[in-house]
Amino acid sequence: PCSAEPPRGLEIGLRANALSADPDLYGIGVAARYFFHDRWFVDATLERQIYRSQLSDPFGAAGLTSVVVGAAFGREFAAGDAGRTTWFWTWGIAAGFPDAGPADGDGSRFETAASEIHLTASLGAGRRLSEHWSLTGALRIERHFVDWRLTAEDGQLLAARRSLTPAGLYCALSYRF
Repeated sequence: PCSAEPPRGLEIGLRANALSADPDLYGIGVAARYFFHDRWFVDATLERQIYRSQLSDPFGAAGLTSVVVGAAFGREFAAGDAGRTTWFWTWGIAAGFPDAGPADGDGSRFETAASEIHLTASLGAGRRLSEHWSLTGALRIERHFVDWRLTAEDGQLLAARRSLTPAGLYCALSYRF
């Protein structure tokens, strides 16, 4: 049985996301949520993201992956049915640590800054499956401040990117202690 009482304590789960931009990004990681007062919470995340392009964006073909460490705060609201269903919002910030992967062999080089800043916002819903397990899904938008450069073998700048704004969905399966 689930309680309508406001949640307290720690929740840890696996999270997967798919965000659309060019290049698109797909991620999987671990998310922890700590409820501290009146349904307010803080999140901490550790994800591995992979960038892929469906269009001709040169950065999507560069084999870019990133480890992303993030934090957010938010609030959960009961949506009825004895507290089993909730909705929530979050705002956060994350640091991405990109790795460009191997060169394509055409003489061009893909370079990134050592780190990136990601601003995040989510609006989602959760469903308590049992006393300890829950399933969560959310709409998510992020603003990534990046420093990506594609240079020719002779050093000529072929393309550059300073920011991107991916949006999409994430889902998580979590266990509450």
